[in-house]
Amino acid sequence: MEQVRLEEAVQRHGFRRTCREAGVSLSTLETAVRGVRVPKETTAEKIADALGIGIDEIEWPLGYGERLPGGVLRLHGQVNDLPRVALRGPVQVDEN
Repeated sequence: MEQVRLEEAVQRHGFRRTCREAGVSLSTLETAVRGVRVPKETTAEKIADALGIGIDEIEWPLGYGERLPGGVLRLHGQVNDLPRVALRGPVQVDEN
């Protein structure tokens, strides 16, 4: 299955339109696109639905799930090492 980068899909669809259709704030969408904050799975699903793409067809900057210290992402209970990600301070998980 070919994946589409989240940023490219959102730019094609439009940031404001995606926010409106997903029911998320612009700041929530921007932090997801930039990979500053990891969206909860429900938020990720809302964004994917607004884009008309399956959640598994999107290449999320940091995936979605719980980010742990040291560049590690826990996704669906599975821990993945993400050495390419440099953590810049505390990590927040979006509550939307």
